[in-house]
Amino acid sequence: MPNHPVALSHIAAAALQRVREAQTARRRYDLIYVQRQTAPSAHAYFNNLFLQAGLPIVFDMDDAVFNQYPIADLLRGSVAATVGNAYLSEYVQRTSPRLA
Repeated sequence: MPNHPVALSHIAAAALQRVREAQTARRRYDLIYVQRQTAPSAHAYFNNLFLQAGLPIVFDMDDAVFNQYPIADLLRGSVAATVGNAYLSEYVQRTSPRLA
C-alpha cells in the first residue's frame, strides 16, 4: 500500500539518502548520470540539487518523460544526453541546441 505509514517512511528515507548523495557528489563522483526521472514527486528539488552539485550531468531518456515531468532545465544544464529514438532526439535538440 503506497499510502501506508511504513511505505511512506521508506520513501522518505530513500529521498533523504538522495539529498545527501547530491550534496556530496562533487567529492565522490566525476559526473552525474540521470536516468529517466530522479524522483517524480520532487523532481524540481532533485534537479536543482544536481545542477548545483557542480558536476557534469548526462541525461538518459528512452521515454517521452517530458510529457510527464518538466526536464528542460535539467537538459539545458547537462553536458550530454542519450536518447532512445529520433523523436526524443528532436526534443533534446529543440530544448538544448548545444547538445545537438
